[in-house]
Amino acid sequence: MRSGGASRSEEREGTSTLNVKGRYQLFANLLNPALNQLDHRLDLSFTSKVNKYINVNLTGILRYDRDQDQDVQLSQALAVGLVYSRGK
Repeated sequence: MRSGGASRSEEREGTSTLNVKGRYQLFANLLNPALNQLDHRLDLSFTSKVNKYINVNLTGILRYDRDQDQDVQLSQALAVGLVYSRGK
């Protein structure tokens, strides 16, 4: 099966402590390019520095693939990280 797609990525810094990344992907079967057969994927990531030692990351993936499921699939994750740097 032949397929084609398009992708768009964007990265922004909201403030000095907030970073936002997003990516949208669109896939289509080139042999049957019907509009109701398109597959979509949206990835979003928010990263924030809470203080000198703690970072927080919130990610989400929204996916619509008609071949796998008629409903939208959603995945999300929250991560908290400890930042430590040794002196020189």
